[in-house]
Amino acid sequence: AKGKSIWSTLYPFASTGTVGLTHCTPVTDAGGQKGVLAVDYTLSTINTFLVNANKNTDRVVFLVEHKTKKLVASSAGTSGDLLKKAADSENKVIMSVAKYLDKEGWKATGEDTIVKHDGHAFQVMKYEDLTLDWDIVVAMPLDKISSICGEFDVAILVIGILTLLGVLAVLGMGMMSKNQRTRQSNANPVIAMTNKA
Repeated sequence: AKGKSIWSTLYPFASTGTVGLTHCTPVTDAGGQKGVLAVDYTLSTINTFLVNANKNTDRVVFLVEHKTKKLVASSAGTSGDLLKKAADSENKVIMSVAKYLDKEGWKATGEDTIVKHDGHAFQVMKYEDLTLDWDIVVAMPLDKISSICGEFDVAILVIGILTLLGVLAVLGMGMMSKNQRTRQSNANPVIAMTNKA
């Protein structure tokens, strides 16, 4: 949509073939739109964040593209699963929970609702930002249920990180000079600014 920020769908980047998504936002001043700022995020970066944020825990956190039910990232670290249907995951917890949700419907469970299925308890939260529509699922073994409320706080952290991705795109505009076109940091994202022709 002209003049609005958007998230792309998932796609392979032409330069590397790596799958990711791009946040685009218009660059404007009093004279109107001057260009577009784009920030690329690879799925492997989001996946690595989830793995590191969930080390030494019993929880499994995974992100699913709502429309396609494809796995975007997971704390299980099964990068071979990315972009597969979540129900086809190699991880037994992800596969079991996704099959249940395929049957019952992928809808947010609500912050006070915990679903119990196949030895696990889980919650589903919606993440919608501009054109992005993902489901965040946090699952724990039932025998760890006493600490489950604290464990689901990680989903709030994930939502915060995803929101930050969009904020970084906007903040990136202030870091760029007119002559600067592309900058890549060690932590990914690729930030590119295109002047309006």
